[in-house]
Amino acid sequence: MKLNKYLASKIFFLAIIILFFTKESAALGVTPGRNIIDFEPGLQQTYELTIVNNEHKNFNVVLYLEGDLKEFITLKTSEIGFNADEESKTIQYIVNFSKEIKEPGTHEVKLIISETTDPETEEVYTINVKTEVIHQIHLRVPYPGKYLKNEFFIVEKENSADFLVTLFNLGKEDVNKVKSTFEILTPNGTYVTTLRSNEQAIKKRERRELLTRWENYSVGSY
Repeated sequence: MKLNKYLASKIFFLAIIILFFTKESAALGVTPGRNIIDFEPGLQQTYELTIVNNEHKNFNVVLYLEGDLKEFITLKTSEIGFNADEESKTIQYIVNFSKEIKEPGTHEVKLIISETTDPETEEVYTINVKTEVIHQIHLRVPYPGKYLKNEFFIVEKENSADFLVTLFNLGKEDVNKVKSTFEILTPNGTYVTTLRSNEQAIKKRERRELLTRWENYSVGSY
């Protein structure tokens, strides 16, 4: 019986902590949550984000960067104070690219906004949870030549199935013609049909969708 009381007290304490964390997790907000920036040699651009005081309380936050390309980003401020009557504050950061970044692809830099506590006003035995929110900065460095990234989805409907291919041109060159082709076979390799989308052009940094519809197909495995 003693063991059951002990477990019950531990579960009760854990439930309180979970509720406490859930409450604190909504105390601080940031918008937008993500910014996608395409690399251009020598680009210097200022961007804004808004920090939200969801619980209308007095607190301070510190800001810092993490990521392999964080040297290209400069924060205009590293610490901000909020009063209870302040709903939000807007801050700025500057992206300043060099003439060349050798490693292509999408590089993530995290702008971390972390709530701080004042040890002089902190009560003894108070459990502190440091609230943090992250603004993601995605720096997209183009690949040499032509480079397409794709995502593929199948959407089944009552009498048809849509084959949707989403393409992102992450290369340095435009793609003049692209189309999707699907060859449908049965599990034993018997040919059923071929589906083709219309041709499209995709310029660098653009996104396109290729849609092909298979209508009136028979239910089965393909």
